[in-house]
Amino acid sequence: MGDDDALLEPLRRAISEANAAPHTPVRAHNRLMTRVQRECDQLASTKPGRSALEWAAKLDPEPTVRLTAANAVARWDSEAGATALEALVTESGGQVIRPMTMSAALAVDWGPGRNAALCLLNLDRKPPRPERDPASSGTAGPRLPAELLDAAERVYGLAMNGGVGHAYEVAGDDFGAATQALDAVGATAAANALREAVRVLGPPSPKRQDREVAVGDLSDSNQTLLSRLDADIDSVDVMKLLDSATES
Repeated sequence: MGDDDALLEPLRRAISEANAAPHTPVRAHNRLMTRVQRECDQLASTKPGRSALEWAAKLDPEPTVRLTAANAVARWDSEAGATALEALVTESGGQVIRPMTMSAALAVDWGPGRNAALCLLNLDRKPPRPERDPASSGTAGPRLPAELLDAAERVYGLAMNGGVGHAYEVAGDDFGAATQALDAVGATAAANALREAVRVLGPPSPKRQDREVAVGDLSDSNQTLLSRLDADIDSVDVMKLLDSATES
């Protein structure tokens, strides 16, 4: 395991820094998570790196490393990635249901187990990832109020971890500000996805319980629609666009 340990060390350091950092300001924490993603991408680009990620997804002693590695592995081996995520859910005392449901995911205790359940929810709902538009990368963005940027990064981070329905439940009251920011930086597909989610789910109530009920009451056809919206959001490198903006 020596070679794998050496390959995984930069990823472990990035995860450790992200775990130790406060979650506010949101953008500062999200940049640490972007570094984690880049380390995963680097490992996944080589055969030895993929082997190290496959080992980490199953056997790494740190649950957050296993969670991160499992999500990376799921890109090329959805069955192996899902198996590793299921193990995290079970270890947290949660119930593994496939396809995973939002209610079952939220019933898992907070931590890596719940995050793993939300990742399973994504795997079970999402269509294959579309290719990202290379024109979306950008180099310089507009000046925007910090509160709009914070809202966009919060909503985007939640959508990436649990889908747009989960983002609506947790941060539905940020959807308006997030949509403004996404429009301003050119992430039109992601902004339209948030608008469509509000059309389907209704204007977000200030009470989280009401938002959870709205998501839970969705018909199967609207659940499928939300899955397509998840793919729309994932089709744009939103973090790169948001990073290009400056605070006004």
